Amino acid sequence: MSMHGRDQMFPQDCPGGHQGMSTGAGIDVQRQLESLIQDFRAGDPPMPVIVLHAEDAAHDDRVTELVDELREGQQGHGTRLAVAPTEPPQEDPDLDPTAQAVRLLRDLGDSRKWGDRSASYRPYSFPRLGLVRALQDATDDPDMDEHWPTAPAGTPDGNAQREQAQTQLLRILARQRWRPRRPARRNRQALLNDVQQFLPAGVLGALTSLLTRPEWYVAVLAGIGLMILLAALNHVPGRAPLFLWLRRESRWFLTTTFLQSAARRQSTSVRLLRPVRSWRAIAARAYDVAEAMREGGVFPLQLYVLALFEDLRDNHRRASWDLRGLKRTRPPVLILRQVSRENGGIELIKAVSDVRSRRSELDPLLIVAGVAAADAPLLDRGTDTGAPPAGPNFRSPLLSHPARLQQRLRHWYDEWAGNLRADQSPSRTNALPWVLRIALPHEELVQLRQADWRCVRARHRPPVARIVWSAYSLALVLALAATVGVVHARDLHRTYCSAGLLTADRDTELRPAPGGGTECVGISTGDVRFGSHLKGGSDSEGGRLRELEKLVHAENAKVLRENPRAYVTVVYTGPLSSATVDPSLVKGAEELAGVYLAQRVVNENYRVKLRVLLANGGARPPP
Repeated sequence: MSMHGRDQMFPQDCPGGHQGMSTGAGIDVQRQLESLIQDFRAGDPPMPVIVLHAEDAAHDDRVTELVDELREGQQGHGTRLAVAPTEPPQEDPDLDPTAQAVRLLRDLGDSRKWGDRSASYRPYSFPRLGLVRALQDATDDPDMDEHWPTAPAGTPDGNAQREQAQTQLLRILARQRWRPRRPARRNRQALLNDVQQFLPAGVLGALTSLLTRPEWYVAVLAGIGLMILLAALNHVPGRAPLFLWLRRESRWFLTTTFLQSAARRQSTSVRLLRPVRSWRAIAARAYDVAEAMREGGVFPLQLYVLALFEDLRDNHRRASWDLRGLKRTRPPVLILRQVSRENGGIELIKAVSDVRSRRSELDPLLIVAGVAAADAPLLDRGTDTGAPPAGPNFRSPLLSHPARLQQRLRHWYDEWAGNLRADQSPSRTNALPWVLRIALPHEELVQLRQADWRCVRARHRPPVARIVWSAYSLALVLALAATVGVVHARDLHRTYCSAGLLTADRDTELRPAPGGGTECVGISTGDVRFGSHLKGGSDSEGGRLRELEKLVHAENAKVLRENPRAYVTVVYTGPLSSATVDPSLVKGAEELAGVYLAQRVVNENYRVKLRVLLANGGARPPP
């Protein structure tokens, strides 16, 4: 049977050396995934947990191969894709299914697990999932074993033991830097992340220093120095990270309603100007959650799932400063090759459905799982073994009308999305509402001729936001701004006697001097010294002029410091520059010496002091 007629909606595109899907079921399932991805570009469609299984248990291996082909295809298409380790662990194979499900999620907080090299835009970040892992590591730390309270809660002994346990937990978290324990080679990345969060403070420090009109390198050193200082204070041993209460994961940790059941009526206020109160709220919530995680059950698993969803939702937020949601046009995909009760895959899928039903918020994660035909009924809510329960509310793909699998897949998804609100009701206990279970018939799992293999991909074009709002565009804008700034600064330095990177003292200007060259003319209201701009004149006369200017400015500073309300200001204008054709400064220097002597006499003998501003009228041309 030829598959050429199936590729009319999507172009054939097999990048990365992927040979395509080898079965009709694979082609149709991949087309359905690409249809969801196409819808994701324009909106937020509900993303189901797509569970694939064979109608006959004898073809379970073909389903696993199909899932592997889907993984290879999505990787070739540039999808952010992670593969959960569904193989049973060798070190502790006797873990209960819930703990096994937690094991599947723990490493997903590493951005390298999501194929960042082949995917577009920058790597994912998982601060919320990292915070949950840090709490789990601190809770399981051997140093906490002897500090957990043993007296009943509410009693004086119980309250005292609880405070001691909270102090110890915070000490362990501070030792971990409120991050999960990780190998030393990854600590450099954590340090880089800490430095990056202080980059805005460094830029603010540099811009603030520019207001004092220093040299450009002084502003750069001020910004870098402030950033290094904050990073050093952030890594003081035994202390919590700097500005912990302002981090996005901390705000989520305190404000999510999911954790209200673990709280003990503690404040959840997080404010910039109330660091002590915010820290107390975080400390209390951390201990409450640690106690709940220590008790076990499904709470830790659901908390991991919720943190993963929140991080992925934030990584695809369209209304963000970097417009990352508009640049990442393909949703993330989580692959579960062979889910079962033993490896925790069944419990993970149930937790995903429960969290989504409880939160009622759309997240971008698309999960594709393969399951053995015998284990497929375990995904029915409230069912442990045996066949799915029969009843008027039960809808199974197996009961649909006969049609091509491609049509049935679309029909099943539309029916699932249309009934999603009703399926989340507690009274509908026969199926997990967020699971779309697809039974694949034998004839669709038969391998095709290699000439009929197909790799279907949604139409792709680079988003406008990725071109306009990107690091390349930013580099271009910065280069243009730097060029304009350099040109403007050079113009300021050619026009005014005293200029900085962006500003200048506009009371003095550089004018053409008689005989060639330039001279500084105007009123010295700031730090301009006319003697430093001399192009001619003898060394002795130039030095004498600079010394007189220094004395006059020192006397002015004394007047402003000691008599700020009892002084008058006069302006002396004289020839305080020389020309090449007449380099003599005798007249201007003698007049300035007389002005200074008069200023000293007035200031020493009268109550009203004298402040003198120097003005240069310029060198006179020869007669």
